[in-house]
Amino acid sequence: MPERFYFERPSTARKDDIIEYLHEFAAAHSDVHGSGSLDRMLKGWSFEDALARCLNMEDKAYAESVGHCPGKTFLLIRENDRRLIGMINIRWDLTEAMLRFAGHIGYSVRPSERLKGYNKINLYLGLKEAKKLGLSRVMLGCNASNPGSEKTILALGGVFERSGTDPEDGEEVRVYRIDVDASLEKYGSVYERCLREGETMNADTEEMKGRTSDEGGLLLRETDLTEEVLAALIRLSEDWEAENSCHGYRKNERADIEGNRIFLAEEGEEIIGYLFGHMEKAKKTSSVMPAETPCFEVEELYVKPAYRSRGIGRQLFQLAEKAAEEEGADFVMVGTATKNWKAILHFYLEELGMDFWSARLFKKIR
Repeated sequence: MPERFYFERPSTARKDDIIEYLHEFAAAHSDVHGSGSLDRMLKGWSFEDALARCLNMEDKAYAESVGHCPGKTFLLIRENDRRLIGMINIRWDLTEAMLRFAGHIGYSVRPSERLKGYNKINLYLGLKEAKKLGLSRVMLGCNASNPGSEKTILALGGVFERSGTDPEDGEEVRVYRIDVDASLEKYGSVYERCLREGETMNADTEEMKGRTSDEGGLLLRETDLTEEVLAALIRLSEDWEAENSCHGYRKNERADIEGNRIFLAEEGEEIIGYLFGHMEKAKKTSSVMPAETPCFEVEELYVKPAYRSRGIGRQLFQLAEKAAEEEGADFVMVGTATKNWKAILHFYLEELGMDFWSARLFKKIR
């Protein structure tokens, strides 16, 4: 059976794996790259504090408040044994310091799994995520003393740009650029076969699969609001609130969920994601639709961090969209208060085919 890989987001579900991963680097006296602040545990931080910082770095305002640019971290997981193999951090809106040498992407593979080509898969998946974030060209830097990293960059189409000495450590750094679309198109035939099925699945394939997907046992279904389902949704909303990823989000109460159609994503006996929403009619004529137009309003769509980047949110949305169409909806509507607006706009506009209607912006001036 060929080895296949996928990304997970850092989460408490991977606490022991992340700690073990970092300790392996420390034992090998090797630097950790691409951990997005998780390596601060090697400096005495608690796992919870390091994870919170890692996830909060996706928020530009938070990142700037601690003197950094925003970034998103992923864990490279080998499917057959679910082992944490590597990490990668993708950054945008680079600071002046990051533009000199560090660049948009940092990555690593644990010492015991090196020399197997895994970092090339790691970078390929990272480029797919960079595309979702709206990055068309990415800059990567590698120390001249690290030929393995340089080979990884070259294997994905890296073009040498310049070299120089990093004043922070005195190391010579070689800087490369990668055209994201060109790399994905040129090397897709090489690396797509190394990805778990869900990582390469397109929207048409998912729609054909209907309510189930993944040989690993992912189940998508609509359900009634039982006490068991209510308790699970409230627990997940508590997790969402703790992520602090949306402006003003607070955990749900019964009244927030009652009266909605509920769609679940389950793996085994665990609910790992949900969408709920309801039918309504447009109250007045707008630039998009006339009054009384039947619409399905998506109230919430959430997937647990450890299960993201697998297309589960997209499948939940498509299941709800099909149900709404059968109920007579002409439109599906959704609002968002996410802090990571670039990624969410890509998700809704590019992956789900929605159109942009309006936005409410703010700027703190005192």
